[in-house]
Amino acid sequence: MGGQEDPGLDVLIIGGEIRHEIAEEHREKGYLRIGRAPATLRALRAYFGSGGLVSAAEEDLRFPGFVPRATVYLQQRLSVLGLRAEALHTVSGRKEELDSFLRRRPRVVAISTTFIVYSGVVDSLAAYVKSVLPGAVVVAGGPLIWKSHRILELTRAGSLSRESLEGASVHHYFIEPQRPTPLDAAVISPTGAEILSDLALAVCGGRPWDSVKGLARYRGGRWHMPDVPAASEEMSNVDWNLAFPAASDKYLA
Repeated sequence: MGGQEDPGLDVLIIGGEIRHEIAEEHREKGYLRIGRAPATLRALRAYFGSGGLVSAAEEDLRFPGFVPRATVYLQQRLSVLGLRAEALHTVSGRKEELDSFLRRRPRVVAISTTFIVYSGVVDSLAAYVKSVLPGAVVVAGGPLIWKSHRILELTRAGSLSRESLEGASVHHYFIEPQRPTPLDAAVISPTGAEILSDLALAVCGGRPWDSVKGLARYRGGRWHMPDVPAASEEMSNVDWNLAFPAASDKYLA
């Protein structure tokens, strides 16, 4: 009897290319270690269970990776709405895992910029997704997008010098509205979970998503900004036990 066919994915959430960020370098320096292994509970059990053999701890546990809270929160929120959602917390060294998710043909791919500071990193991720799934709606949200919107507001108000504006425009969105990007949309909100939920429900329900509030859209070779950005919302609690059965054995952000 054959196995059940994979129904595919509604939403894939990508946490970003963390290896380019300074935060990860400092995080690495802050770990307690047993030899080369991070001193997690699992590594400590292996270490003391083997009579203090460093090699046992190193063999038993490889670095579990960086887990942004935002990706876990978004995945759980979307799942509660009945959407088939998965999260890839970082793509550093995980291209095969990314390709595996993309083979499930998600209809919406959301890139969280909590730990991405350059628009070029977002665009490279979005371009790769589009090369595999041209029909997917690729949207970005988080601090980089919100900061880009705030810079745009300061620009319109004439509050930035030419030098500051030139520097900001290189790594941010919207300031040069006609600069090409593979993104379809961007969430204009400090958090944006509700906007992403509305977008995903519309796309997966086969409805036009033009009416989703708080979205900037890239169409016709330029960005089209929403009239009023969405209000901020608080990020509710994350169920780490649901996300990771052995959550205490991982380093979580």
